[in-house]
Amino acid sequence: MLIIITVTAIIVKQPPYMMLPLAISIFIMLLQTDVSRYAFLLGGINSIIYATVYFIMGIYASALYTLLFSSTLQIITFLNWKKHAYKNSTILKSLSVKQRVIMAIGFLVCWSIIFLILYSNGNTYAVLDTTSSLLGTLVSCLALLAYKEYPYISILSGITSMFLNIQICINDIHQLPYFIFSIYSCFCIIITAINVHKLYLEQKEKQL
Repeated sequence: MLIIITVTAIIVKQPPYMMLPLAISIFIMLLQTDVSRYAFLLGGINSIIYATVYFIMGIYASALYTLLFSSTLQIITFLNWKKHAYKNSTILKSLSVKQRVIMAIGFLVCWSIIFLILYSNGNTYAVLDTTSSLLGTLVSCLALLAYKEYPYISILSGITSMFLNIQICINDIHQLPYFIFSIYSCFCIIITAINVHKLYLEQKEKQL
């Protein structure tokens, strides 16, 4: 994947500074498939670089989310997972039905408010930008609290990000490497969801 993205970046003449966070993310996604807490430590550092790139690309909601939430939350997540360590991961728990309903309602309310703000300011990618950013925030919060549902929401976030990158590529072919990475990312997220489920079942069996 690193070779494919690098070659693609050279072909479309993408600036090197835009490739750096993408290259690091390839290895972060590999760590995430193993449900490793160290993925969050490296991800928090890499998010600062990503935020700069997103601002340049004009994806402002994603940029602000990455800088203000993703970086901080990922580092805090690493510390929390380390505090409740289980092998290289952490002890997982599950959301109750009530928590899931409250989460869904809160998401819809926040989405409506942010979409209206971005749309009124002429954001070309308002729908996908808002959805991707909020799903990403939700995933970060669930991962922080070690809820096993976080990778399932992350799948939705990954798919949304992939469509956002398609829309961006239509207007700017230089973003093709990001679209290719989004496909790779979705594949890794699915593996992560499978391994999180296995890890959760393993922990439940040991509790019994």
